[in-house]
Amino acid sequence: MTAPRLALAYLAARWGTALIQFCVVVIGAAMVMLAVLGARAVDGLVARQIGPVDLVVGADGSPLQIALAGALHLDAPPGNVKLAEAGRLAGLPAVRRAVPVSLGDSVDGWRILGAPADLYALYKATPATGRLPTDSMEAVAGAAAAQALGLEVGATFTGSHGLDGGGEAHGDAPYRLVGVLAPTGTALDRTIITPLESVWDVHGAHDHGDGHDHAEEPKEPSSGEPGRDETTLILIQTRSPIAQVTLPRLIDPLPGLQSANPKLEIARLERLARPAVEGARALGLVLAALALLGLAAALAAGLQARRADFALLRTLGAGPTTLGAIGLIEAGVIGVGGAAAGVGLAHLATSGVIAALPPAEAAAFGGMTGGPAEVMIILGAGLAALIAAAPTALAAARADLDDALGRR
Repeated sequence: MTAPRLALAYLAARWGTALIQFCVVVIGAAMVMLAVLGARAVDGLVARQIGPVDLVVGADGSPLQIALAGALHLDAPPGNVKLAEAGRLAGLPAVRRAVPVSLGDSVDGWRILGAPADLYALYKATPATGRLPTDSMEAVAGAAAAQALGLEVGATFTGSHGLDGGGEAHGDAPYRLVGVLAPTGTALDRTIITPLESVWDVHGAHDHGDGHDHAEEPKEPSSGEPGRDETTLILIQTRSPIAQVTLPRLIDPLPGLQSANPKLEIARLERLARPAVEGARALGLVLAALALLGLAAALAAGLQARRADFALLRTLGAGPTTLGAIGLIEAGVIGVGGAAAGVGLAHLATSGVIAALPPAEAAAFGGMTGGPAEVMIILGAGLAALIAAAPTALAAARADLDDALGRR
């Protein structure tokens, strides 16, 4: 019988202890992998999704909320601001572009973004098929949104109130898709873009169920229904990195306005989450270390119980290498197998959390594909298991026949 078969047989014989050690390694590796995936998700958001947006200006509120809503489309905006503010900001020497955008509706969870033509210049977005919208109730879809919704040029669709889907449908105001954008790698891929006039027309003509025409009624500021002189957020591209620091000092004192730097806000969020991430990683490493210590103790205790078995194996011709390899293989199966299962469990849990998010928000995180960290965790656990088993394996390899038979 070969060493691998013997090792598996010994594992099966002590399956209860081996299963506990395996599960502890699984939990430890999963916690370390979850910490890595969390950091990877945040890094991916910053690198891919924010794109050319240097600042987001909105109504007074949380800077993080404004940044998430404007640059990443992952939150609701705090309110509306006057549309004229976009023109005032665009006139500042430090501002390259100031693009007003209006949020409030969505299509099956994919957000409808009302914006002027400057938005496409900001993101350097061009149509892959069709053209850009020019008239009210025309729309163009980002690459990810078009694919998920199955939209093609010429299709008609309606939006619903709210940013996460499930709200009241605007069935009397259908949009017509006139183009699909080429992928930009930014949050724009997850939106449906229409002229600002479309947003005003949809909400101005919407029947509120009271028999009155509300098209000309003034609206109070709201994150859902901006009036014709309002917008939800203003996306700013600056002319220099210095302007990203100086502009907030000019904007924030203005009544009703709040600016946010998306990159800084995401970095601040990452710093706040870092203790929890590091704590999870440390706890995972401690659990893995405890499992490996338990494995070393179990193998050492098992060596004494296997003395007679080793004696029989030696009489059958097994050499020191075979006897020493048995313990190493047992440890390797638990270490590598447990770590691989833990990495898989972490990916499964992450995929489940992402799948529970609204479609557009889930798409922001992209696919949690494998990388060097997964390989390092698995190989590291295997190496640590072999090191833990090495003393026992060496003792088994050095045991001679007389000692194994108890003649000394």
